[in-house]
Amino acid sequence: SKFFYKIGYTNIDIVDEEGTSSFNVVGEGKRNKRSLYLYARIILDDIGKVKTVKEVSMEVGSSQNNKIFIITKGKFEKGCERIIRDNVTLLDGSALANYLIHFGLIAAKDTNEEQRSAKDANEEQRWSDMRHD
Repeated sequence: SKFFYKIGYTNIDIVDEEGTSSFNVVGEGKRNKRSLYLYARIILDDIGKVKTVKEVSMEVGSSQNNKIFIITKGKFEKGCERIIRDNVTLLDGSALANYLIHFGLIAAKDTNEEQRSAKDANEEQRWSDMRHD
């Protein structure tokens, strides 16, 4: 939720998706005096599937007042980028990490092997912490 606050959204809330390995983040924002509504699907699986991207885009992507983020901790399947609408942004784990580092929300990984191993062991905890921020 800190990430979305940094890019200008307010009234951010996290909504669990029962029985799935994902959760949603919702909020509000303003761009050029126009109200926007944030909807983000955070996928905790290693692969963001075309089916999921299509479902989210169809569910909430029809309104131009919605800004949709689909985020996975891993990569997206080939073809996902071809099915999204203009108001949908895909962020894989690498792109999200770069944004989090840029905004100072996490520290850049060190090349030290011991530190890298410790950080890899805590990756699941970081995703869980993001879910509850």
